[in-house]
Order: sequence, then structure tokens, then C-alpha cells
Amino acid sequence: MKFKKFNFFNAKWFLILGLFLSSLSANAQNLITLYETTFEEWPSMSAGGSSDAISYEVTPGRSFSYVGKPGFFPAENKICSENSTNTLIFPTFDFIGKGIIEMDWTVAKNGKGMTLNISGATAEIVSTSTEPDKPSNAPQVSGASIKTGKNYGKYTVRYTFNANSNTVAEFSNSMKCAEVAINRIKVLTDVGTNPYVFSPTYPNAGADGSRSTQVSIIKGEVGGPQVSGTVDVQSYNLAGKKVKLEIIGANASRFTLPVTEIDAPTAATNVTINYTPSVRAGAHDALLKLSADGAPDYYVNILGQTGSGAPQIVASTAQLNFWTSLIAPREQVLRVSGLNLTGPLTLSVVGAGADRFTLSTNTLSVLEASKGYDLNISFLGEILENEVGLDATLELSSPGAASVSIPLKGITSGVKPVLYNFTFEVQPAGTAFVDCNLGGTVFLEGTVLNATVTLENGYRINRWSDNAGTTKAQRSFKVTENKHIVIFTEKGIQIEGPTTTDVQAFVPLTPANITTTSMTLQWTPQENNVGGYTVNVYNADGSLFKTLTSTTTSVLLDGLTEDTEYNYEVVGDNGVLAGATSNPKIGPFRTAKTVVPAVCGENIINQ
Repeated sequence: MKFKKFNFFNAKWFLILGLFLSSLSANAQNLITLYETTFEEWPSMSAGGSSDAISYEVTPGRSFSYVGKPGFFPAENKICSENSTNTLIFPTFDFIGKGIIEMDWTVAKNGKGMTLNISGATAEIVSTSTEPDKPSNAPQVSGASIKTGKNYGKYTVRYTFNANSNTVAEFSNSMKCAEVAINRIKVLTDVGTNPYVFSPTYPNAGADGSRSTQVSIIKGEVGGPQVSGTVDVQSYNLAGKKVKLEIIGANASRFTLPVTEIDAPTAATNVTINYTPSVRAGAHDALLKLSADGAPDYYVNILGQTGSGAPQIVASTAQLNFWTSLIAPREQVLRVSGLNLTGPLTLSVVGAGADRFTLSTNTLSVLEASKGYDLNISFLGEILENEVGLDATLELSSPGAASVSIPLKGITSGVKPVLYNFTFEVQPAGTAFVDCNLGGTVFLEGTVLNATVTLENGYRINRWSDNAGTTKAQRSFKVTENKHIVIFTEKGIQIEGPTTTDVQAFVPLTPANITTTSMTLQWTPQENNVGGYTVNVYNADGSLFKTLTSTTTSVLLDGLTEDTEYNYEVVGDNGVLAGATSNPKIGPFRTAKTVVPAVCGENIINQ
């Protein structure tokens, strides 16, 4: 058998090639996509228009700007320009290490110079569908510039640069739509040696959720069982460490995590998120927070949708009144959302007074509607001496969904009306709904609001912030001042009836018969109490002074110190409930001080 002579030169280059490929592989593993688009979500605009610039907002406050008579053609997956000198300005992105921008180009005519204006950027052609007819026509790369020569076809180009969060890229070229178009933009970052935890699928939404429009959606049926979804999680440079998982945000109570900590994954790993559907159709948004030692926190938008599975529009249909004087404007806010929509949500005002109403938008994309949107509705009054109502209707529609109509009434008065803000809130958020006979948050003085609380399964009303002694789900309010009312809920079963006051309806009251050494503690009764009451009395410093029991709604507290402060709480035992219930502490209350009567002729000092 003959052996081929070993060629050290070939082996050396083989080793170098191997190291090079290994380096490329390592780099590829550390790349994170920050943004990618083929322009389907960008606005349509014909090229050659009068506008010299247009912007597309990727996330709030972060926009692409195209200068030089831009043309956006989402249906054709391209953007271009009808100006021979044009520039596409990128928003800032959160680059971690090196920044990378990839573009797909379609070149239809003789190529000219194309440059990405970033300090220190280098360009490379990743792929091309053309072969030059002669070497002089080959694409030329120089620094951050690429010339396509006379080669028509498609190119994928990549620009790499040292980056930070303040880097702004500007791509400029001297071609027109008939010569070159951009078909795809992808923005990536190289993590390098930085500890990092992220989701490969969902961009970092930021602590308030506004940094990304992408969202992980979990769907369930009205009143149905718990459902689950997943979010993929990955990390770099966190070997031997843990990643903590947490649900935060407005509707966090509707979501649970089977595990709250995992080993830092070096490859994409799914984590499960459970969602409890609501008793009413609607959307519930929250954030999955990912954190690890040494790594920046990372947030993923999650959205729980409760519906039938068919396209559905969700909004309160209560009448919205707009009180104003003469031509002064008045605004109300309406929350609208869409479930399982197959097309955009269209909003319009119709009716006799339609021309007096203005909407903050007339179209919501499927994604915008899915996340929920606070619609601002403005009414401009008439020039009239007497109070007059201008009726109109807000119509919401989307393909395949039943339309929703909301009555609007604009009321113009000859004198300035007295208006108050009257709002409701549920704590914890997402555990109940509050409906009123009139919608909105601004009301005319004297307006009567009938409020109805619809509780989620497994919750009951603990108390109302304006009246801790009631847990009724239906109450009436007369608007006489600015007021924000909070309905506090807790785990349990709501018991309602025509004469029901509250299964917990007892609150501590101001003590009676206060002397220097005693006072009578008293409280309202607790319905269905079977075990009596326990009263815990505390000193002013918060330490426990004495514990008393009673089968009635009062008890004598004696053995007190003169001119001293005390407070107390009452704990009741209701057989309907799973254990004792307690009310907040009340007080402090001060015992009386001995008064020494003055005697004629005496000098009374420091009495």
C-alpha cells in the first residue's frame, strides 16, 4: 500500500482554514437579530411624489427616515427613491458588541456607488445571483462602499461596524427606483463576551413594553380552562448561572409560570407561560422579564386573548357624552381591541353630528388592535346659546367580525359646564371589570353613575376604597367632585343577594366612652359570623398590647395608660369563608388626660 506524501504546506492552510471557519461559526452563534423587515408593515407611497421625506416608526420614538422622494411598495417588498441622491436613516438600536446591517438589493440598471455612512464600517457582498461578463464588471467593495458595476440581479450585502446604542446608520445611493431597490433590511448585533439573556424570536420590548411591537399570543375561550404558550429563551456568556423568569405588568395576575428559574440555556429553550382566560372576551397584556447576574434585563411582550376563536371586536358600548360650552373641545377615551382579526380595524363616526367628532386614528393594524388601543375621541361644540345634543355613532369594523356601534352625544351649553373626572380601578389589575351606564371618565356635575363589577372566576370584592364596609358588586354614585375609586378584590367566592350587605361587612369604628384608663371598642357586624371576633390592640409603636374576644360587636378595653395612643384591628370568623378575615387597623385613639381643677389663689403652672 502506498501512502501519499504528507504536505505540510497544505496542512498549514487547512489548519488556518479550519480556524477561520471556527471563528465564523463562533461569530454566527453570537449574533442576535434586533430588527428585520421585508416592508409588508411599512406604509404604501408611490415614488416621485411631492414629499421629499417620509418616516416609518418601528417602535415609539424610533423611526426610519427616507430622504429623497421615497417610494414605499409593501406589496412588492421594496423601498426605493425617485431622486438620484437619496438617504435612508436608521433609528438607534441597542447594539451590544459589533453592529451588523444586511440588505437585499435588486439592481435593474448600471450600478453606481452605494454607501453606509458609519464610522469604521466595512462592507462585504454575502451573495449575488449574477456573474460578471468580464472581471472589470465585478462588484467592487471599498470600505463602506459597494459598486455593483454593470451586473443586473440580486445582491445580499453586509455592513459591519463597531457599535453602541447611540450609533445611527445612514445608507445613501445615487440610484432611482428604475435602477435599484431594497428588498430586505436586517439589523443584528454581535454579543461578543458580554453576559446576555434574550429571546431569539421576540425583540427586547423594554420595561414598559413599548420598544417592540412583536408579542407572544396565548389564546383561550371565554370562561374556559387555563391554556399555555411558550417563549424561547437563550443566553450567551452565562455558563453556570441561572436565568430568573417573572411576569410583570398591568395584567400579570392572569399569567403564571410553572418554573421561575432555569439554568442559563446556550441554545434556544422554550419556557411555558400559563394564561387563565377571562369571563369576558378581551385581551390581557403583560411582560415576561428575563434576568441573570451580570446581564441586562430583557422583556418580552405577552398577550392573553379570551375569545371564541373567530374575529371579534371588543369595546364598551355604553354611551359617551361630551359636555362643553360653545366651541370649546372636549375629549373622551375609549379602549378598543381586536381578537383573531384577519384584517385591519376600521373606525369611523357617522350620523348627524359626525362632523363635530374627531378620532385619533381611523385604522388600527391587526397587531395594534390585538394589543389594545386607547382611542381618543374629541368633540368640538357648536356656537349655540342653549344646551343642544348632537348625536353620532362610532362604528368599528373588521373583515369577518361583527361590527360594534357606540353612541356619541355632544352637548353644547351656553355656559361653561362644571365637569369632574370620575374613574374606577381594580386591584389586583385584571381580576374584575367595571361597567357604568355612561362611558368615559369626564362627567357633568350631578350625573348619576350606576357601576357594576363583574368579577373573574375565583375572586370576590374585599372592599371599595370609598366605603370599606361594603362588598356589593352594584353601586350608584352622584358625581360631585373629582374621584378615583379603587375596588380591591381577593381570592374567594362573591356572595350577592337582594339583602346582602357583605360576608365581610365589618369595619372598626371610632371607640366610645373614652376615659383615662379605658374605652369601648366597636365595629360593624360581619354577616354569617359563626366564631365571634378577635380584637388585637396595639401600642403606638406597633407592638401588641392586648388581645380580646367578643361574640358581639363591641368590647371593653381597660387597663390603659392615661394620655396614651392605641390602635386596633378586628378579626372575624365567617363559616362561609375558608378561614378568618381581618380589617385594617384603625386609630390611633388617645386616652383621656386627668384635668386638675384650679383653686382660687393658687398659681397654676403646667396644668
